[in-house]
Amino acid sequence: MTSRLRRVAIAFIAFAAMSVLVPPMIQASDAEASNHEAISSFIVDLGDRAIGALTDKSLAPEVRQERFRKLLNEGLDLDYVARFVLGAYRRRADEQQMDKFKALLEENIVRNYAWRFRNYNGQQLRLLGVRDANRDSTIVETEVEQTGDTPPIRVDWRVHQKDGQYKVIDIVVEGISMMVTQRDEYVGYMRSNGGIDALLEALRKQNAALADRNQG
Repeated sequence: MTSRLRRVAIAFIAFAAMSVLVPPMIQASDAEASNHEAISSFIVDLGDRAIGALTDKSLAPEVRQERFRKLLNEGLDLDYVARFVLGAYRRRADEQQMDKFKALLEENIVRNYAWRFRNYNGQQLRLLGVRDANRDSTIVETEVEQTGDTPPIRVDWRVHQKDGQYKVIDIVVEGISMMVTQRDEYVGYMRSNGGIDALLEALRKQNAALADRNQG
């Protein structure tokens, strides 16, 4: 597994590791503290639902994938992520290309990571704090506690509001942004292979290969 895939796998396992330990006191105004508490509760609730819906090792692959897809669409701002990871190429994409890319990206995330929830073994996630960030977003700071002498893994969740609902727009594992990493990979591929249509075809092929693997 590449280092990027390992980090993303950790992030999605962290998604299921939401048996949250008590956070430290947060010094903030009443309004800010209330907002921070609501955002923390959003992350915790998403994780609790992931545990309930995805970690049963007896689930059929297609059932796990569809449950994951539902949580993904509720918890992730896929429109924002799709535009971000295309970088400057998003300005060159027409509406049809963007629609195709979002559909392929969603399928790629589902097929790549839904099955990883089988590996959940009761890890605990510690809530470290919440802080405001740029672009009208908020960071929920956490760490995933490991078994034995393995040090905890830092996982931060960037959240913003869309249509009055909280949505995750990035996951940062040990200081590495998953969205920035994905953008660098996609932009590099498009630059070397002729643009967004080449990326769409590559994602189609990758999704087909993942479908075969998941049925294996």
